[in-house]
Amino acid sequence: MLSTQEAVRRLQDALDTPPSTRKSGPDWLRSREKREWDLRICAASRPLLMRVVVTAGTVIWLWDWNAPVFKQERIGQYGDPFIMRKWCTMKGGQVTPPGEYMRRRTLDETLNWVNVSRHEMSWTGPRPLVAKEIFHDPQAFRCERGLTMQGVLGTTRFNRWYQYGYTPFLPGLCSTFRSHDFQPGTPEYMKARAEANLEHAETATPEGDRELMTQMFARMTNLA
Repeated sequence: MLSTQEAVRRLQDALDTPPSTRKSGPDWLRSREKREWDLRICAASRPLLMRVVVTAGTVIWLWDWNAPVFKQERIGQYGDPFIMRKWCTMKGGQVTPPGEYMRRRTLDETLNWVNVSRHEMSWTGPRPLVAKEIFHDPQAFRCERGLTMQGVLGTTRFNRWYQYGYTPFLPGLCSTFRSHDFQPGTPEYMKARAEANLEHAETATPEGDRELMTQMFARMTNLA
């Protein structure tokens, strides 16, 4: 079994060798090179993430003696639903102390590694949403704050985001959207998310995605 130091070095090496391609924007996000890089990083990160999974699962289970993982359906590439597994970081509508720590370090997203390996997600891209956050249908899809991307953006802006910034690509474990700058569920939050997704779709590069992943793994594993 690799030592923690060796596992960190292995992951850093994978991050430091992005594909040698001039592709950018949609061509990069849909490319074979990006998918191959996703798989290389899956293999390189596995020793570290397995340590996190064992520790996180144990801590959450000991906190309230309930199942530490739940399943949730998200909307992915081409509008197809897929199942995402998430750590239980809340109880009774409140974030638990272990959950707060995990969210601050992005450790609550570690189970998405499975979705990346299954080609349901990528390491970078628009964060996947549940249907009730996307579609405006008062009788079927309403998030707890009563707001949806479709309702907030309006038809024209929603179609542009959904068709060009969200569904053409695999959803990502990390994205360019700085969610901590906004109050979740507000119109400002949803508009900023849409613009960040569209900008990344137009300008994404291997170097930019490498920076996103390096920052994410630094939070998770103290690489920085």
